[in-house]
Amino acid sequence: NKYVLTLILPHFKEEKQMLAESFEAQQLGIHVVTLQQYERGVREPNIETLLKMAILFNVSLDDLLCLDDFKYSHEVSSDES
Repeated sequence: NKYVLTLILPHFKEEKQMLAESFEAQQLGIHVVTLQQYERGVREPNIETLLKMAILFNVSLDDLLCLDDFKYSHEVSSDES
């Protein structure tokens, strides 16, 4: 029944999301709640956690922290002064 699927699928999707978050948090050595706080901007990770995140997600720290965007915006505002 199509109606039943609309009720059940979101539950499975939510459960899968929680499992993924749980795995990521475990790999980073932090609690799931802490990871969620990072994602919402309530809390900031320390340098050790940032390094672990870069390794886990296979990205550079520059990409993880969007440093290229920061450098560009800083250069533009410096040129204007």
